[in-house]
Amino acid sequence: MASRSATPGSYSRKRGVVAGVPKTRPELCVGLPASRVRPGAQDADAPQPNLRLRQVSFALGDCIFLMTVGVLAAAAMLFADTFECNGVLRSFAGMALAMLVQTLLALIVAPLLGSIETMTPSMVVAMGTPMILEAWGMLGLELAERTALPLGAALGLFAFLLLELYGVRCRTYFQRTYSVP
Repeated sequence: MASRSATPGSYSRKRGVVAGVPKTRPELCVGLPASRVRPGAQDADAPQPNLRLRQVSFALGDCIFLMTVGVLAAAAMLFADTFECNGVLRSFAGMALAMLVQTLLALIVAPLLGSIETMTPSMVVAMGTPMILEAWGMLGLELAERTALPLGAALGLFAFLLLELYGVRCRTYFQRTYSVP
C-alpha cells in the first residue's frame, strides 16, 4: 500500500497515523481516541482534572522556591560577612556562595517546579539579595539576621510577582494577537 506525503490531513496506511492533526477526519484516525482527533472533541460528561488546583499548587511552589532562594542567599551573605578579610573578597565569597546554594537548590527542586522560567529569576534573586545587603553595608547600615532574612524572602516574593505579571501580559498579548475566530 502506498502512503501519501506528510502534509496536513494526510494519512499513512502503513503506520495508521494521521500526519496533520488540525483538520483530520475521525474515520482516518485508526486507533486514536476521539479526544486526540480534535482538541475540543472530549465528552462533556467525562471528568475533567482540576486544572486550577494544579496551577495554584505550582504557583505556590514557585513562590516558596524563590522566597527560599532569597533567604538562603541572605544567609550566605551574612555567613561570608563573618570572615576576617578584605571587603571585596567577602563580597565575592558571599555572592559565590549564594549562587552555589541557588544552583544546588534549583537542581534538587527542578522536577517539582511549575516552570523552567522560575530558574532564571532564582538566579536574579540569588545575586540581587547579596548585592542589596552589601550596598546597605557600604552605606553603614549593617543588617541583622532578623532583618536580612525577611528581606531575602521579600525579594523572592517580588521576583515571583514580577514573573506572574510578565506571564499574564504575555498570555494577554498572544490571545489578542493570535486569537482564533
